[in-house]
Amino acid sequence: MPNGTTTAASKRLSTENIEVPTLNILSSSATEEDRIKFIRRHLDAMALCGRRSLQHAWLVGRELDWLKEKRVDLRGDAWLRFIRTEFKLGERQSYDLLRLHRGLPSIRSVPKGIESIRGAIHW
Repeated sequence: MPNGTTTAASKRLSTENIEVPTLNILSSSATEEDRIKFIRRHLDAMALCGRRSLQHAWLVGRELDWLKEKRVDLRGDAWLRFIRTEFKLGERQSYDLLRLHRGLPSIRSVPKGIESIRGAIHW
């Protein structure tokens, strides 16, 4: 591709065989299964993206928030089992992701120069 630009919906890292999803918000008509896949893709991307990982974290927090609100059966210990089973997340990490999303009004409001989820939460 000319000048290193990408035209696909997601770019492939040259050193990895993993696709990094674009930073788009999932449609409100997405199914729960779509949301779970979306969360998994963005959790993987968080580990690969360096500076952009906070945007992926915000998107994950948004979808976790949606699941938490819609699934009344996922309260208390059921929620903890669900996030561990589906996403390999611990309690604190999942709540930090939720707090990041709830604390920032949009993906564009993620502060520049802050490198951690907790740093962004306390910003």
